[in-house]
Amino acid sequence: MRQTIDRFADLCETAAAWEVDEISFNPLGGRDRPAFFPSHQLEAAAFERFRNELPALRQRMAARGIAIVGDDRYLDRIASAIAGQARPIADCRPGERFLFIDIDGRIGPCHFTLDRHSVRAGPDFGRDGAAAIPAHLARNRAAQPHPACSDCQQTNLWGKFKRAPKGEPG
Repeated sequence: MRQTIDRFADLCETAAAWEVDEISFNPLGGRDRPAFFPSHQLEAAAFERFRNELPALRQRMAARGIAIVGDDRYLDRIASAIAGQARPIADCRPGERFLFIDIDGRIGPCHFTLDRHSVRAGPDFGRDGAAAIPAHLARNRAAQPHPACSDCQQTNLWGKFKRAPKGEPG
C-alpha cells in the first residue's frame, strides 16, 4: 500500500467508470515476509493523509452511487497496525458470520488460526457438518487460544466491509 495509497482516489475514479457500486481497501499484508514487508509497509503519515481525505472522497463517490466501505474501527485497526500496537479480540464468534477455507479444505475462523482452529471439509461433510462448525471452533478457541488472536489481523472483524459512519457518505 505504500506505493499505491496516494493513487487511491484515481483508482476510485477508474472503478466508477466501470460502474462498480462498492469499493473496499486493505493495507498490504506481508508480515510473514521479513525481506519484503519493511520496504512496502504503509507509513503513518501517508495513512493519516489518506484518512483525512477519505470523507471528501466518499462524498464524491457517493454522489456517483458508489460506497467506499470501511468504518472507523477499520481505520483505527490500520493505524494500530502501522504503529505496531496490538489489537486483541476476545471472541470473534468463529464460524457464525464468516469462515475461511484454504486450498487444502481446512475451514476456520481465519487463515491466521488454521493450524489450531480448523476442521477439514470433505465430500461427506454436508449440511450437518457445516452447522456444527461454529460450536467446534468455539470449543477449540476456548480450550487453546491462538496467539494470533492477541493481535487480530482479520480485517473483516474490524469493520472492513461496514458502511461509513453516520453523517459520512458511503
